[in-house]
Amino acid sequence: MPNFFYFDQSNQKYGPVSDQQLKALAAQGVINPNTPMETDTGHKGLAGQIPGLFVAVSPSMPKSPPAPVAVPTREGVPQESFLSKTTASGRSAMDFISSALGLLLAVTLVFVVGGVFWWVLETTNVIPTNYLSKASAPAEQEEAARLARLAQCSDNQKQIMLALHNYNDVNGVLPPLYTVDANGKPLHSWRVLILFLLAENALYDEIRLDEPWDSEYNKQFHNRMPSVYQCPGNPKKGCCYSALGIAMLPRVRLDMPAIISVANRESSNILTLVEVREPFNWMDPKADIMNGGYSRELERGINAGGQMGSHHAGGMNAAFLDGSIRFLADNTSPEELLKLGGLPK
Repeated sequence: MPNFFYFDQSNQKYGPVSDQQLKALAAQGVINPNTPMETDTGHKGLAGQIPGLFVAVSPSMPKSPPAPVAVPTREGVPQESFLSKTTASGRSAMDFISSALGLLLAVTLVFVVGGVFWWVLETTNVIPTNYLSKASAPAEQEEAARLARLAQCSDNQKQIMLALHNYNDVNGVLPPLYTVDANGKPLHSWRVLILFLLAENALYDEIRLDEPWDSEYNKQFHNRMPSVYQCPGNPKKGCCYSALGIAMLPRVRLDMPAIISVANRESSNILTLVEVREPFNWMDPKADIMNGGYSRELERGINAGGQMGSHHAGGMNAAFLDGSIRFLADNTSPEELLKLGGLPK
């Protein structure tokens, strides 16, 4: 006679039980003709379909068995405490292990695929190799931006100095600090005179050089300053670079040569162009540091309350007559500045 197994509504398996035990279970209402069954000989089906199973059951019995009852086994151990609980706990443990393994596999797959993707991006130069470190360090990003502004400021001064040298090559002298009319009234800054050497020919041709820089006509150009005159590190708009009066002097008339030329300078290492903290109008002929104010500014120092200084950390960029650009620190002594400016104390 085969042994039998039966299943409740949650598909929990119970057994094995004998034919006599099945009859007792049927009498108790635990099983009915629709209860799923199987035998240890391989037959499966509902209780009313299992070959060789002769259990008298009533059609009025419930289709779903109540909570499992204790069914004695051949060894006399209650079936519920031995098989049912063991089977349920074993299935729970297996479910937990399967879930854990699935999760581990998913996490591993994500890391592997992500690592391969990142390696492909780096080796093909799709992204910079230092992107991750910079993205996670805002301070490094700000430092990189600061250095970029400082470099652009230096490049601006190089372009201006190159234009001054080209002017000297064409005219034999540096441009004057500003031009004047027949009555000695200032007309235009040297920045206007070198426009055509900064690829600003159209702007140069529009400006009326025989009228003052602030005439009704010329006022329209005040806000059309070439970007080369603006330091990217200065938050205020306007011209940020001032000439020093020792290098370029005003002429009486536009057609007169400048007083000092590059060729006649005893030293080409003289300080010529400096930054200012407070920008000014680029066309203003009297905005540069000149005459007596020139030596006073050098004595005062960098970022020390005067005109000379910048918004760069620790100092300012400065251009020399030979075209070189240096960064002068805030703590540069007045004696050293006077020496660089050609005015030894």
